[in-house]
Amino acid sequence: MNFLKLSGKTILIFGVANRKSVGFAAAEVLGEQGARGVYVVRSEERKHTLEKLLKDPHIHLCDVERPQEIQALAHTVKEKYPVIHGIVHSIAFANYSEGKRPFHETNRQDFLQSMQISCHSLIEIANTFRDQLDENASGGTEGSHRGCHVDCAAHCPPRPGRPVCASASRRLAEHQT
Repeated sequence: MNFLKLSGKTILIFGVANRKSVGFAAAEVLGEQGARGVYVVRSEERKHTLEKLLKDPHIHLCDVERPQEIQALAHTVKEKYPVIHGIVHSIAFANYSEGKRPFHETNRQDFLQSMQISCHSLIEIANTFRDQLDENASGGTEGSHRGCHVDCAAHCPPRPGRPVCASASRRLAEHQT
C-alpha cells in the first residue's frame, strides 16, 4: 500500500548516522513506500558506514556548516535528480571537544554552533534547493539536542510525507528495544 503516495519520488535524507538514527528509520519507511533516498552525510567515514547498510546507496558528502558545500551539493544532485520531492533533516550536533558537560554549562560559541548545524542548516538547505523542489514537496525534521526536542509533526506542513516522521519514530523505538 502506498498511502504516502511517494512511489518514484526523490527524497533528500540528511544526517543518517547508523541503524539506530532517526534518519535511518525515516529512510526505511520512505523506501518501503517506493521513494528513492538520496543520502547526505558529513564525512567519508559516515559514507562508508552507510554504504555497508544500504543495497543501492546514493550518498553525497556535505558539511552543512559550510554554505559553499550546500551549494555544491545542490548542483551535483540536480544533475541526476532535477526534482526533489522532499527533505528529511535528521542532523544533530553538539561540540564535545571539552568533554560532556551539563546543559547549563554550555558556552555561547558551542551552543550557537550546535544551533547552526542542528537547526538553521534546514533553512539553508531548503533555500538552496528551493528551485529543485517539487511544488508539493514536503520536509521534516526530528531530533533531540541536549534536552531540546523538535518534533516533525509540529513543523511539517500537512502533506503526504508528514506521517513518515511518526512511522520513523516508531521504527526507531523498535530498533532500540
